[in-house]
Amino acid sequence: MIMNKYLFKHIVVLILLLIIGFGGMMISSYGNDVKRVHKPWRIKYTHFSNILPFYPDSSTISCDSLLLYPYSDSYEAFGHVIVDKSETHKIYCDYLFYDKNNSLIQMRYNVIINSGDIVCYSDSVDIDIIYNFIYFFEGGMVKSPYFKIVSDWGEYHYNENKAILNYDVIFKNSNDNIKIRSDTMVIDCVNREAIFRGPSIIYNNDKTDSVHSVKLNLVNNIIIK
Repeated sequence: MIMNKYLFKHIVVLILLLIIGFGGMMISSYGNDVKRVHKPWRIKYTHFSNILPFYPDSSTISCDSLLLYPYSDSYEAFGHVIVDKSETHKIYCDYLFYDKNNSLIQMRYNVIINSGDIVCYSDSVDIDIIYNFIYFFEGGMVKSPYFKIVSDWGEYHYNENKAILNYDVIFKNSNDNIKIRSDTMVIDCVNREAIFRGPSIIYNNDKTDSVHSVKLNLVNNIIIK
């Protein structure tokens, strides 16, 4: 009888371990408020329509693994993260964290933001939902059919349709005949004009000029000092 009780206890423990450790390949429990969803997993997430204006509410998020926080309505996405609207409107990254409490989205490592003819590359990108702007830090690059820009910091304000790039800004036009180095570059995305502020060096063909402020039409490359 003693042996039967001993075996019974071990059988119960074994069953519990199987339920907790291997019960279901899709969702495992992590405490009371966290769940991990293993691949394959795909979620419709219409909230992106409010924080990424160029991604309507039909956008989807796909990833290898998703860590959900149900009580805070937040999540972490890991591995091959894609925010997908169409072939020309996507975001790629290795990691994405949506923090609802702080109204913040953080994207890390191999971040590519594709918005039509503008593409941004960085390893560190945040989206401030309250103030409605997106920014990269610790280095990034912005490319379009008209130019390529590299800087340490860059931000885009949706409400103002304005981009600001700071620290070691290097601008090159598509023909590679104009290069401008500056501390700060402010882009009017509506009129497609840029103002370089602070000490700036202009390399225009074989000429070099140092200025404190310069204005540039990004489409026809006309420099207005």
